[in-house]
Amino acid sequence: LASLEDNGRFAFTLKAGDGEAYSSEKLGMPRFFCYWKTSDVEDKLRDAGYGSWAITEHPGWIHVMASK
Repeated sequence: LASLEDNGRFAFTLKAGDGEAYSSEKLGMPRFFCYWKTSDVEDKLRDAGYGSWAITEHPGWIHVMASK
């Protein structure tokens, strides 16, 4: 939050779901995934001090745009 300018925005995408897992899909090398629920993302944004955010869900993904 401190690294954003006034009225700055932070956009990111998370894997939707529960738990954690490793996957070698697509790259042929193991990658770690932590899955998220929208309510948990909202809690984290609120705790971090973001003033507003928009969350959209697509199958398997959570897209977030947060503002100071």
